[in-house]
This record gives sequence, C-alpha cells and structure tokens, in this order.
Amino acid sequence: MCGRLAIHYTSEQLSALFGIIIEGDIVARYNIGYSEQVPVIVHDGVTKSLAVMEWGLIPSWSNKVNNEKKLTHARSETILEKPSFRESVRKRRCIIPVSSFFDWENKGTHKQPWNISLPEQSVLYIAGIWDRWTHPVSGNVRHTVAVITVNPSEELTFIHDRMPVLLKKEDMEPWLNPETPLDDALDMLRTYMGTMKLIPVSRDVNSVRNDGEDLIKEIDVPVPKISLFD
Repeated sequence: MCGRLAIHYTSEQLSALFGIIIEGDIVARYNIGYSEQVPVIVHDGVTKSLAVMEWGLIPSWSNKVNNEKKLTHARSETILEKPSFRESVRKRRCIIPVSSFFDWENKGTHKQPWNISLPEQSVLYIAGIWDRWTHPVSGNVRHTVAVITVNPSEELTFIHDRMPVLLKKEDMEPWLNPETPLDDALDMLRTYMGTMKLIPVSRDVNSVRNDGEDLIKEIDVPVPKISLFD
C-alpha cells in the first residue's frame, strides 16, 4: 500500500524535474511515517510550487477538534464517492515526490519490510490529493495530504494488494493543473506496469524512531528449506 516513504534527492534535482525554484536544502529522510511532514508539489492554477504537508488528510469540513484518525490513503476506484476526497481530487491534486516507499510482506510469524523504487528513476511521482483544515477553536490551519492507491502490479502482489499511483513524467503537468478535465485526470490513476526494484530491508524500519541510509540497504532473507518428503 505504501506504509513509509524515503526521500534522498537534492533541491537541485527537484527544481530541474518540476521547473520550480526551491530555496534551501531538502533534508534526507529514510523513514517518513503517517502524520509526519512530506514535501508536496502543488499547482495554484498559475504556477507550481513546493509545499510541506502532513501525511494524513483531514477534510476541510471536519468539525472534530482532535482529528486523530487521518486519511492516509485514497482508493482510486472510490475517490469520487467519498465525501472526504471528491472535492480535493477535483481541485487540489498534488504530487508527492519520493525516492522510494516501503511496504510489508506478511510471512506468517512476522512481516518482512521491502523498499520499493524504480531502477532508472531517482524520483517517483506519487499522485496525491490535499486539503486545508482550520481548527474550529484555535483557528490554526493544517495542510494535509493523502496518497492515491490502485491495484498492485503483478510483481508486488506478494507484498500487498494495493500500491501508490506512480505517475508518468508526461502526466505530471496535467495531473497538477486544476484546469485539466476531471475525467482526463482520473484516467491517469493506473497501476504502474514497468519494472520495479524490490529490496528486502531491515525490520528496524518498523519503528518511525529509526532513520538513516541503512534502512534502504538490502539484507539477506532466508529461503525456506523444502523437503523432498513433504
């Protein structure tokens, strides 16, 4: 589905990819979890820009003070049916640029984390939606974002039954632009069919307290012994 995110590209790389000016350095993170801050590319109808948002969408109309249960993922098949998502997918589409993402394979006694990236692409363009929520008492504003998911590619089915939408480079501009017809935008929400790089990694990534480059390094995963007499 996309349980954690990693970013280790530079400001210069992101500026070149999206044609925007980014002031300051982007701090590398290797284990971004729900409710944490993520970089997001948005479009106001005129220009693109980089924003930082909280992962876990809160609908603008929510009147809950705490909003502890945030919406981290939005299923592409039902995105127009859900009141929490349908206005955002019409007017507030975004891209979450990441270097890779993590998901967990259920191995019975434990879950094995995998780091997932593209072999010849340093940045993945995850399709997302965002919203702006104002606290009903304090007036504080929170900008929040959700990852859009689809059915997984065949090579990811052993890990999870969902995966994030990875946009093609040519789809980035029309996806971001709020003037793009909704049907055209929704048609971009497809399963990525190219080759992916799947690496089993340490279970240290299970804790969001851990961070660092070691979390995206490949580890040896024991292969089950098969008896001829089973």
